[in-house]
Amino acid sequence: MAYPVKIVSTGIYIPERIVTNSELESSVTNYNPKLGGGSLDYWIRNHYGIEERRWSNVLPSDQAAKACQMAIDRSGLTVSDIDFLILNTAFGDTSQPTTATEVQKKIRMKPSSFAIEINSPCAGSVFGITTATHFLASGNYRNALVVGVDKMTGLVDMSDFKMAGLFGEGAGACVLSKSQDSGILATHLASSGELGNPQDYALRILGGKARYPTAKNKESEDLFYLQMRGGLVEDFVYQSFADSIEKLLSQSGISRKDIDHVVTHQAAESLIFNGLNRCGIDSDKATMTIREYGNTSAASMLITLDKLYNSQLEQHQLVLLLGMGGGLNWGGIIYQYTK
Repeated sequence: MAYPVKIVSTGIYIPERIVTNSELESSVTNYNPKLGGGSLDYWIRNHYGIEERRWSNVLPSDQAAKACQMAIDRSGLTVSDIDFLILNTAFGDTSQPTTATEVQKKIRMKPSSFAIEINSPCAGSVFGITTATHFLASGNYRNALVVGVDKMTGLVDMSDFKMAGLFGEGAGACVLSKSQDSGILATHLASSGELGNPQDYALRILGGKARYPTAKNKESEDLFYLQMRGGLVEDFVYQSFADSIEKLLSQSGISRKDIDHVVTHQAAESLIFNGLNRCGIDSDKATMTIREYGNTSAASMLITLDKLYNSQLEQHQLVLLLGMGGGLNWGGIIYQYTK
């Protein structure tokens, strides 16, 4: 027997320090106003739709723990009710111990709980919620936490205007529970290594593992930074939207017009709007946080879901979740909200 699963609550941690586009002009070294068509602020707004982002000196585990605690407090549960935690990050505290077990310790989860870490930054919220749903649907567990966090200021070259302008920091979390209500109606996960290899790539971080160990490559900073090819990333976003939406609608029997809200990974404003419109879904249905927070990688979908949960979401409305990014990984969820 498979039990229904619902998203009970959400939580976030948003760093206090606000960094405007104009402030980045003093730290980036490669922006040319003549080639960019105007100020750096103009370029970032035009290309990404971002007005500001948040930076922090707080460790990823501390950011994630604060988001988890908020989600637990809002759920009406206590931390002792949580059976397991799934944390998504590409740039956590350390490789070992995992950031997941650090959060497990910091929020004082019960001894019988477990914590899993996945590295699927931009699609990881979908992967985490889907994985948690299957654990809960089995009937062996009752409540779970899914959390995403990345310290992007350490993962990108902050002297490069394209990277410094795109990313921000923060953490997002949600509590899922076995339920009597419908909740999660359809899920879709997919991955491909075709644009993830060291030569022909859309997104990559090469350094720090077996192929390019840190000890032997300390002088090659580029190996340890996130690198992207914009054109390939754009094509991938559009393809992943189309694939996930078609699979989810077919699986659930729901039509495009029935979708009330859309929450996606916050890649870039124009990419999201164009991708949804190409798939026949009104981009006005999308909840957005990229203008105020930038692209927060592993946290972005859950931070955006928190905004939706605390604004216009109404009983029994249908929410489409879409994630896509590093790996390459992508997927989606159709979810019916119940209080």
